[in-house]
Formats: sequence, C-alpha cells, structure tokens
Amino acid sequence: MTDNPRGPVLDLEHMSDGQLKQRIQLARETQFGLDKATSAMLNLIFVLCRRWLLDPVTDLTLYRGRPWITIDGWMRLVRRHPDWAGMKQRPLTKSEKEVWGYAEDDLVVCTTLLTKEHGPIEGYGKVSMDERKTADKNTPLYRHPVEMASKRSLARAARLAFGADVPDDTIIEAEVEAELVARSDPKRIRQLADRHAEIFDHADDWALPAAKPEPEDESQEQPDADE
Repeated sequence: MTDNPRGPVLDLEHMSDGQLKQRIQLARETQFGLDKATSAMLNLIFVLCRRWLLDPVTDLTLYRGRPWITIDGWMRLVRRHPDWAGMKQRPLTKSEKEVWGYAEDDLVVCTTLLTKEHGPIEGYGKVSMDERKTADKNTPLYRHPVEMASKRSLARAARLAFGADVPDDTIIEAEVEAELVARSDPKRIRQLADRHAEIFDHADDWALPAAKPEPEDESQEQPDADE
C-alpha cells in the first residue's frame, strides 16, 4: 500500500472477505451512503465489490434503494483499464449547449477520455432543471447535480472508450436483479446461507452494536418492601 491524500491505496484484488466486510461496516457506521441499507442489500454490495473490485466506502452508495457506482468508483474502473491515458472534464458553454440542442438551464458536462489506442473519446452527461426540481432531497441528483452530470458524462465516455470492460448503471441494475432472483431460489438460498455463515459468522452480524445499559447506582437507597 502507498499513501495518498485520501489514505492508503487499497489492494482490492487481494482483500480478504473479512477485510471487505470491515470496509462495508465502516461505510455503514460512518454513514457513507450505506447506513440505511438492509442486510440483503449489504450482501449485494459485497457481491458487486468482489465482481468489480470496488471500495464500498468511496465507490458505491445507495440510490433509490439500489447499489449505485459513485464518480470515485467510475474513476477507479477507468484508471485500471490498460488503454487509459488520462481524462479531462469541463462544462459545456451556453453556445455549445445551444448547438447540441440542450436547454439553457441544463447542466451538461463533457468528459474527454484519453486512450492510448484510439486517442480522445468524448461523452456528455446532463442533469436537467426538471430532474433537479422533482428529485428527492436525499438523493445525489438533488444534493449534487453537478457531480451527477459529471458521473453520467464519465460513464458514457468510459462505455464508448472501453465497452463492456466497465459496467454502466444498466449493467449494475441487471446484476442486482439477477442476484435478487437467484436469492429467491431455495437451493441458492441455502448456498448463500452457508456462504453468509462462513464470512459473517451469524445472521445479525451487520447490526450495529446495541447500546450498553447504564450501570445501576448502588449508592441510592432502596425503598423498604412495605412502602
């Protein structure tokens, strides 16, 4: 591991199940987006982190109740691609939005991925004023619309540049749906239960520690039995 401003670089490829579980617990307990996740959804987060080598603390959160890759997660995915050579992001100007047919109040970000083999690849990401007005106040779309436009732009450019080597939100959604369907199969449920026990030891392992009861003050006088 090497140090960077955000802490040590994680070796996600060789991280043990127990270490990954600790990262998921950290993300939940420090409210990094997984604090409202159910046990089933936390197990799905575990599967996705293993599948795409993502860090649950920075790379995944919940959006509309489902796992969602953050812009940090996308950066991790594209940087590890062998054709990666750099990236630039910028907002579209008013005149550019007009030329491309975007509304004036749309937030539009252009991502240019620099690739070794194909040169620069551009992708655009938009968040409309309509989306911002109707978004739930607890979602990234409402709280961080610029970052959402940046993430959409990066995701589109990455898919254009690297194809199926990186997942988009549709792929993640399909993987979540497939896992949910698999979990309804009795045989699969038994397999998951065995795997869960192997990794997490007991079924309520995701629960936060219960608060310890306050010790009784023995110095207080006890009432007489006949009072």
